[in-house]
Amino acid sequence: MGLIAANTRIHAQPTVVLDALTTSAGVRRWWTDEAEMGRDIGAPVVLRFGAIEVTFLIDRIDRHGIEMTCVAHKNCAEWIDTHLAFRIIPEGDGVFVDVLHDGYRDRDGHCAQWTERWTDCLQNLRTYCETGRGTPRLTAA
Repeated sequence: MGLIAANTRIHAQPTVVLDALTTSAGVRRWWTDEAEMGRDIGAPVVLRFGAIEVTFLIDRIDRHGIEMTCVAHKNCAEWIDTHLAFRIIPEGDGVFVDVLHDGYRDRDGHCAQWTERWTDCLQNLRTYCETGRGTPRLTAA
C-alpha cells in the first residue's frame, strides 16, 4: 500500500479553493465533468472518468478541506479503501493545497503514474482557481 502526495501554491482566496474542492459545480470545472459531491460527513462523492467510476464517503469536510474514503468502484479496483485528502493551508495572498492519496494498491507499478496525474490535477485546480477556467476530464470525450 502506498501514499501518493502532491501539492501546489494557488494565488486565490481560501473560499474559492474550498468551493472548487468541495462542491459538485467546483469539481466539475477542474477535475471531471461527472461529479456529485455530498456536503456532510458520511455523504457520498461520486466521480466518473469515462468507464471508471469511484464512490467515496466523506470523513471530514470543513474550511480546511475534505477527506474521504473510497467505498465502491467500477473499473478502478486500486482505489477501493483508499483515503483521499485535500488540505488547504492559507498563506499570504493565497493557499497551499496538499493532496494525499493513502492506501493505494500499486499494481503493475502504476503508483508513479498516479503521482504524475495528481500533479497534473493540482495544476488544473490552480489554473481554475486563479483564472476561472479549468479543463476537467470530459466523460463524453
